[in-house]
Amino acid sequence: MNDRVDSVAAHLRDLIGVHGVGGLEMADDRLKRKEATAPLAAFLGSVFGRPGLILHGQTAVKQRKERVQRFQEDEQVPFFVLSLKAGGAGLNLTAASHVIHFDRWWNPAVENQATDRAFRIGQTKNVLVHKFVCRGTVEDKIDQMIKSKQQLAGDFLSGGAARNCP
Repeated sequence: MNDRVDSVAAHLRDLIGVHGVGGLEMADDRLKRKEATAPLAAFLGSVFGRPGLILHGQTAVKQRKERVQRFQEDEQVPFFVLSLKAGGAGLNLTAASHVIHFDRWWNPAVENQATDRAFRIGQTKNVLVHKFVCRGTVEDKIDQMIKSKQQLAGDFLSGGAARNCP
């Protein structure tokens, strides 16, 4: 059974999105800006048995380009942990087979933009999108708010909002 799991895991390429500071609310500004990507990447490295890549707002432009290219070309890289804001602009990550939103962001457009990194011209495989939400948490409330915003936007754009007004 473990051999089958290892074989499947060897062919999966995951993008894991975190929304940013991950609860690091310290007085020091440097800690406020520090992303929560490193601890998650360390954990995932132990799960996959090899390291992946990290991209966050403090990643230098040169390193950013090198990491994106490595994820795209090196099939031995099992995952790429990105902060939503750093990973949501101008990236083409078609090597991914999964997009995992590890913690939800209140703005669905930001999440959608980050998801779209895997759905670019040149994508040849099916991509599954996963959004982690635990009941009774802040993420659960964010998820409910996102659904409400999407419903409101859909109603407005289809003219449904006007029908619901007295």
